[in-house]
Amino acid sequence: MFSSTLLAVVLAISPVAFGKLFTTSPVASTTFPAGQPATVNWQDDGSAPNLQAFGPSDIGLFTGSVNQQVLLQSIATAVDVSKQNTIQWTPNANVGPDGSKYFIRFTSNGLKDPAQPNFNFPAEAFSAMFTSVLLPIAP
Repeated sequence: MFSSTLLAVVLAISPVAFGKLFTTSPVASTTFPAGQPATVNWQDDGSAPNLQAFGPSDIGLFTGSVNQQVLLQSIATAVDVSKQNTIQWTPNANVGPDGSKYFIRFTSNGLKDPAQPNFNFPAEAFSAMFTSVLLPIAP
């Protein structure tokens, strides 16, 4: 549908960490061309739980709000974030319209959210929100 488009990514806020995993890339000036390799980087922010506790995680491109989030594209599954701190993926140009808010979400496959001990929610970490702009690629 948008096979000849460019997905330009402009991050709107600074990176946020929930599970003590801190996303270092993408940053505000990053541009991800649709159909071309892009990189997500992360590091331990030095507080508990550390990346070893966060462990194997699913990584995806999401849209939505604090209360409701929708997976648009899976980036990787079961990545041990304590043994790896970068991953390459190819953004799909069909993920959404111009102006939508997107973010990278890490979902731990084993660690539960310590802030909500009465529930069985996984620990999660998020990148900054970013806006997608679809532009035609010059011939």
